[in-house]
Amino acid sequence: MTSPLHPYDPCTVSDGRDGRPSDSYPRQYRGGVVVTYCGPTDKRGAVWRGSIKRIATDRAITASVPSHDGPDAAAVAVLARAGLSWRLLPAASLDGGNRYAYPAELAPGEGAALAEGERAILAMHAAQLLTHSAAPYGLAVTVADLATGKRRPEPIVAGWRQDHPVDGRVTVTDHLGRPLFTLPDTFAPIHAMACAKAAGWIVSADSLDLANRWTAELQQQPDPAGVAIAREAWEGRA
Repeated sequence: MTSPLHPYDPCTVSDGRDGRPSDSYPRQYRGGVVVTYCGPTDKRGAVWRGSIKRIATDRAITASVPSHDGPDAAAVAVLARAGLSWRLLPAASLDGGNRYAYPAELAPGEGAALAEGERAILAMHAAQLLTHSAAPYGLAVTVADLATGKRRPEPIVAGWRQDHPVDGRVTVTDHLGRPLFTLPDTFAPIHAMACAKAAGWIVSADSLDLANRWTAELQQQPDPAGVAIAREAWEGRA
């Protein structure tokens, strides 16, 4: 997925190989900034240098700030140099203190959710459901109640992964990326989401879109066997 506005798009999350493992690329990735400390150890004349680079053959976009401004300032500076409006997630140290990676948010509020914890992640999902044209109002309220503690904690279906390259099974995941249940390779991801919805799982806006695509757009019904697997996992979640 490539933005028409700028070649460095934080929504780039697939290497275009349908999620297949590769010896040259990660299965999924996102745009981001690398910040490196450059200069003498006594810090006189030292700088933090931010860099953005899509592929190895690209010429990097860079910007530097004095060392006393810190690595966060360098990340902000290189975004300004590149003309990007990304919001960055908290930095990950790459070598113990002299080099940091700042991934870009893929959805508004993702960074705040990471900083504030699970309830903030649920609040972000509730907000997405409230503004979703096809989401039932009650679904958004349910997720909001989870976020505010009015309802006991429980997972919501928020994603999927195919980490079984040999047999192609689909694992449905929750709002924290934890596995909920796995369906055989005869189930497409959109079918898996439809099964989760039919089994009674609370679903995110994106999961609802996939489930609705299976039932409304493709005019298909969830397979009873898949619904049974999903329902068994839902009933045994506690």
